[in-house]
Amino acid sequence: MCFSGGGNEEGLRPMSRRLNRRLVCWYGGIAMSITRSLEGVVNFMRGNDKLIKEVMETGEGALTELQKLANRLEVSRTDTEDLIKTLGQAKFAIDKDQDIRATQEKILQEIGENGKKIMLFSDEPELVGLFHSHRAKLYLAMANTYDTTVQKVISFSEAEVEELKRLLERAMLDTASKKRKAALLDGAIAMTKIALKVGLKLAAA
Repeated sequence: MCFSGGGNEEGLRPMSRRLNRRLVCWYGGIAMSITRSLEGVVNFMRGNDKLIKEVMETGEGALTELQKLANRLEVSRTDTEDLIKTLGQAKFAIDKDQDIRATQEKILQEIGENGKKIMLFSDEPELVGLFHSHRAKLYLAMANTYDTTVQKVISFSEAEVEELKRLLERAMLDTASKKRKAALLDGAIAMTKIALKVGLKLAAA
């Protein structure tokens, strides 16, 4: 069951059609804010990219800002943890057309390579700016692929799930770590890596 995001339970109402906004869904009693679809996973990844960018641009001594970013990372971590808990159980909306899914997989692979370049050249602002511009174009190309979908439970091996859980642990920060830019950046990057791995799995299904 999916509900529109309200301020409290009384304000929640069932969703009878697709809406272009964040949804809160329930599966087995778990609140889920990443829509169970390839589109939902990619949208989460794109939003998490903004967190990574802001962490990168924040000074090491800006403790107030780092705390705010740490709070956002915790929300991202919780959403990702909920996603992992339902892998292999919840149905995901994926495109019916295999050729479209192949295109989506190729775009996601390019997004992954783009992310590596951003981190590799993180101390060269002009290059990073170009990489971010290209990444935005890749997300736009991805958005243009979404078409008729089918609901399907996607199988994840135990090894794949364990790998995602290990990445998740990188965002489980203690009080001291939440004040360290490097720890925040590593945790945020791990969340994008999880979303990318899940997205690639859905596209290849």
